[in-house]
Amino acid sequence: MKKSVLNYTIQTEDGKKVLTLDKASLYYIDRYTSQYKNDDELLSNYPMKDTVYNFIRQNNGIKGRLSITYPINVTRKENIPLLYSYEQPIVTEESLDENSVTEVEKARRLLFNSKGQIFARLLLSCISTKDCYDYKVSITYDEYLYALKKNIPIIENYDQFYIEFKELLRYRISTHKLGALRTLYVDALDMWERQMLDLNSDDLYYYSRQFRILMNKYDEIKLKRLSISNLHIFDAPNKNFTKGYIVKYKNGNKWLLGKMKKGKKKVLDAA
Repeated sequence: MKKSVLNYTIQTEDGKKVLTLDKASLYYIDRYTSQYKNDDELLSNYPMKDTVYNFIRQNNGIKGRLSITYPINVTRKENIPLLYSYEQPIVTEESLDENSVTEVEKARRLLFNSKGQIFARLLLSCISTKDCYDYKVSITYDEYLYALKKNIPIIENYDQFYIEFKELLRYRISTHKLGALRTLYVDALDMWERQMLDLNSDDLYYYSRQFRILMNKYDEIKLKRLSISNLHIFDAPNKNFTKGYIVKYKNGNKWLLGKMKKGKKKVLDAA
């Protein structure tokens, strides 16, 4: 079982100061944190709250934040947000219950088609999920010729042709119709889902919770009732935006920008 670490981190002038609060499975930590609404409510009910408050006093009263460190592999760890107020469990296993759909299956459906292909954009912008689509798929010669016309990067190896799955996702984002690559894209998504479900239980839960977080962000964007096209995501929290561009949504340290056409509430493109 992989051990995740629940930390309280304070940013000081001398750098980050980290207090380790718990080491357990990610599932166990989520079960605990999901009972609360935010950091403050969790800390006020935490058995070791005095330890945290002393840690804050020792660092000149600077408040910090809670986070979880998950070990992706031996050399790589990811800091991920806590799950608060999650009443619905993260579904990782297929069930005969028609109302119980795995997070992976929900993600697969949205990768095939979501409003403005926003979900695929969110997935590609999420560093913590990059390993889940880091592989290539073989293609036929006809698909190779079609991909060349569409300027999709192709890998050739001993007269075999391949496309990286992330390039298929980018192609899906850029087009309304998949054309000659529709069957390939559907098959690639099915293969992706099978590979996800074959992961060990810890990694499957990790990716499933990340998909749930991205799906929640996607739902938040949809609730804004904006018509979105040509949306791009980039790191620019301190960018001085040119006149006519406004921030529409913040995804962690990523900003989604929209250019408003005068007199209309429709997002035409993005910076």
